[in-house]
Amino acid sequence: MIHKQGDIITCHVKSIESASVHVETNTGEKGAIVMSEIAAGRIRNLREYVFVNKQIICKILTVKKDHLELSRRRVTGKEREEAQEQAKKERTIRTMLKSITKNPETIIEKILNEQTLADFFDALKANPAAIKPFVGKEEAEKIIAAMSTKDENKKEVRQVVVLTTHSENGVEDIRNLFSKKEVKAHYLGSGQFSLSVEDTEYKKAHYKLQQIVTKLVQEAKEKKIACVVKEAQ
Repeated sequence: MIHKQGDIITCHVKSIESASVHVETNTGEKGAIVMSEIAAGRIRNLREYVFVNKQIICKILTVKKDHLELSRRRVTGKEREEAQEQAKKERTIRTMLKSITKNPETIIEKILNEQTLADFFDALKANPAAIKPFVGKEEAEKIIAAMSTKDENKKEVRQVVVLTTHSENGVEDIRNLFSKKEVKAHYLGSGQFSLSVEDTEYKKAHYKLQQIVTKLVQEAKEKKIACVVKEAQ
């Protein structure tokens, strides 16, 4: 794939150095982000914002011969939401091809020679028969059936919170914070939790998540649990 300056892309963190972060795009290109482009303001510890294997949305600043120079902080909220939606479509296509076809990587490579996986997903939604040039008849029928029943209405928003407690019952207290809340919580390590909420619209999902996070912060304070809310993902 050919990238250009200003493109918004999804990357995975491969390594973290003292003043830079090295990433890899979903299509295998190498990239680098200097500390000043991770987040606005003074950064004391890069790992408060990124960690190895974390998926992040970046803007391309410069295209070099052997790598991309990227920025995380210059991505707007709207651009991040659109990129997350594109990434979700790509994951759906990859998962579907891996579960149904015998040579998914070969098929993916053929598709990428013509268009992005996200664009191909949209093409399939409009016309599931668009898969036929890439796979055999039996596999095409399975994919067409899967696309016909695929629900793509749900939109997801995420936010990371950091919870710290020195209480003997700290683990149980933190677990109780997430109980009876319409949110999926995933532990990321070092006291960090990724919270996600789905709805039919990003705006509704974002509002719902903010309501949950606000209540969580209040309850954490009551239980004497330190709570730091990071920027929305």
